[in-house]
Amino acid sequence: YYVGNFRIKDSILADEMEVSTGEPVSLVKILKSRRNMMDVNALDSARLRTIGLKNSAQEVDIIVEVEEKKPYFFEMGAGYDTERHFYLNSKVGDHNFWGQNLDLQVGGEVSQIGYKGEIALLEPRFLSSRILSSTRVFGEQEEEFNKDYGLRSYGVSQNFSRQFFSKKVSLNLGIMYEFREQYPTLYQPMTFAQAEQYESRHIIVASPGIVYNTTDSYVRPKKGTLTSFNMDFS
Repeated sequence: YYVGNFRIKDSILADEMEVSTGEPVSLVKILKSRRNMMDVNALDSARLRTIGLKNSAQEVDIIVEVEEKKPYFFEMGAGYDTERHFYLNSKVGDHNFWGQNLDLQVGGEVSQIGYKGEIALLEPRFLSSRILSSTRVFGEQEEEFNKDYGLRSYGVSQNFSRQFFSKKVSLNLGIMYEFREQYPTLYQPMTFAQAEQYESRHIIVASPGIVYNTTDSYVRPKKGTLTSFNMDFS
């Protein structure tokens, strides 16, 4: 039985349970189920209570009490730097989109050299598996200072990640498609070779990678090793 889940669906919580109805009771699986619940991004806390275990009852009920995080957020920032000069950016999102433990974010930025925006969807349990999925759609146009051309690009990317061996090893795979266009900001006669530089390009990139992490703490590590190997094929 699940209590306290006002938005997140029962099916999402059931995917985190290591024990199901009809199976023998296992305290190890119950503890592991709680650890899985604490990894759910939409939850702030989780507690599992067993009814009938102390009395050695034939049937034991497991009550899963959860507390959800506040799902919605809004961020805004402004500033000045030598690359963009004055800029303004903002981001809104939902950490529990549709009650499916999906993280949806929409963000954008406007500056003195252009603008950009993106929509990102993070799915911690892709197709009810332990694979982390990240989908992003983006667009950007910028005209950097002291250059006589601008860049306009649009694209979509898809990334998958899976952890193994008690989260010490992570395998990653990313695929990205980008349409990139370079255009002149100063209109003047060009040679044929110069005109070729402004032809539109379709770019496809595949990025496999592996991460090995044995550090003792994510926030304040004192010992361990963090090693990564990544490649891009385009």
